[in-house]
Amino acid sequence: MNNMTYHQAAQLLAASVKKANEIGIPVCIAIVDHGGHLMAMARLDAAFGIIDFAIKKAKTAIMFGVDSDVMGDIIAGAGIHSYGMINTNDGLMTIPGGVIIKDANGENIGAIGCSGGTPEQDKEIASAGNQIIL
Repeated sequence: MNNMTYHQAAQLLAASVKKANEIGIPVCIAIVDHGGHLMAMARLDAAFGIIDFAIKKAKTAIMFGVDSDVMGDIIAGAGIHSYGMINTNDGLMTIPGGVIIKDANGENIGAIGCSGGTPEQDKEIASAGNQIIL
């Protein structure tokens, strides 16, 4: 598995920050590596409470290998077991805004998490960073 470098994380972050500025909303954007460890973060004049949301969205995506909203769909179908699933790993964020980052070979190497806008805006901002092929 390839490791993401800080330079790559900074490129991804810059692309997501650019999209957030185009939309004009204050968000927090977090980039984590393949182990779920924070590599880069930007808080664009957003409330400090959403820092954790952005990090957890990114961690949820990389821990399960799917975007955070896909994991939300999985948990929603778990019925009575969903409470236990959502509270694993220090809590998951299973709403849109956590997007898997793949390298040029299609391997998961990290994730981007965004929070502060609508779920659709968060996913759009996170996905903008993901458009860069590493």
